[in-house]
Amino acid sequence: MQNINKNKRNKTKNIAIISLSILFVLGATFAVYAFIHRNDDEIKRDASGTSIERTPQDKALEENLENNPSDKTDSSQTDTPQAPSVEEGTNLQKVNVVLTNVGETNGTVSASGFVSNAVEVDGKCTYVFTKGQEVYKKESTTLTNANSTTCKTVNFPSSELSSGTWKVDIEYSSAASAGKSNTLEVTV
Repeated sequence: MQNINKNKRNKTKNIAIISLSILFVLGATFAVYAFIHRNDDEIKRDASGTSIERTPQDKALEENLENNPSDKTDSSQTDTPQAPSVEEGTNLQKVNVVLTNVGETNGTVSASGFVSNAVEVDGKCTYVFTKGQEVYKKESTTLTNANSTTCKTVNFPSSELSSGTWKVDIEYSSAASAGKSNTLEVTV
């Protein structure tokens, strides 16, 4: 009789634990759902569920354009490169040259860059490596793009340079323009 009572208590205890566990899981699920979907009725969404609400900044810009229609033609975009200026004495346009990459990997040195504000087919890029009194030059031709001129990447064995840290820049020249890039360093 004692075993029967003990088994009944264990079953009752197990049922209570399982019931409480189920209630806890349901409560936690509801809490998570409520947290995720709070204020859902106030947010306008498209068919995929993405909010289509406008930010206060967007609303202010729209209101400004309604009040000042002439602002529509103003452009605050600043990513257009400056037009080349003419260098006195040579009459060559002074162009903006950018050395984008220089590095040494697995015994090979590579460098690349471009002219950001000129499109020319006859340009020449000279990569200049300098360490103290040592100067090493590598020439490359160019590739034209819609808005710029790319200096073809140079690759050569690092054994052509003595070990140490080299400063690198690009000297660009063509029949109409010239310019010098920023300087980066490479350690060989």
